[in-house]
Amino acid sequence: MEITVVRAATCASLFVPARLLYFHYVGLNKPDKLDVLSYAYGAGATATSSPNPILPCHSFVIARTGGKSHEFIVDIANNTSSTVASVISHAVHCDPGFQCSRTRIRSPPWLDTSNIGCRVLSKGWIGSSKLAYHGARVVKINKFNATANIYTRPLEGMVMVVDLDQMAIIGYNDRVVHPVPKAEGIDYRVDKVGPLFTGPAAPPGVVVQPVGRGFNST
Repeated sequence: MEITVVRAATCASLFVPARLLYFHYVGLNKPDKLDVLSYAYGAGATATSSPNPILPCHSFVIARTGGKSHEFIVDIANNTSSTVASVISHAVHCDPGFQCSRTRIRSPPWLDTSNIGCRVLSKGWIGSSKLAYHGARVVKINKFNATANIYTRPLEGMVMVVDLDQMAIIGYNDRVVHPVPKAEGIDYRVDKVGPLFTGPAAPPGVVVQPVGRGFNST
């Protein structure tokens, strides 16, 4: 319910013109540390005075529109009514915050790829002095297959390009074939690696310093 309220308040905000908003993040906004300490330890309160007010319930929102990242702080006011919640802070953020890893599974050509994972290992602009993809805000995504240990089995040569504003795949390259290690025997998880790590605990190691300590602490 609170997410619905926050969304309604953000869309109704006068800080952004009437256009489609893409919500990249909605979560609780952490209060300032001094406010938390004041609330926790009752700074300025006495036995006869009223207790400190409860910390406000605010939500932090990152949304994209018009090619820009907008940051909102929404005062939920402990209510579930969009007429009570309101945007109390707004800023335009220029760093590359985005959510595009799941774009592949929402695109029709890629719906039958449940065994392939996508991870954004590099982010930012593609290209140098020349504008790549008509200057769109894009990111390259690498692919991995058949193991949780993604660093040992990348699908090299297969790269997707995602437009971060449209959240759509606008480029795909699968022209090069590289050898990759087999998927068996490279899983690093404890319940998958076998008795070497799941059997009896090994005896502790012993360190000998024949000339004494390496340093003294006073």
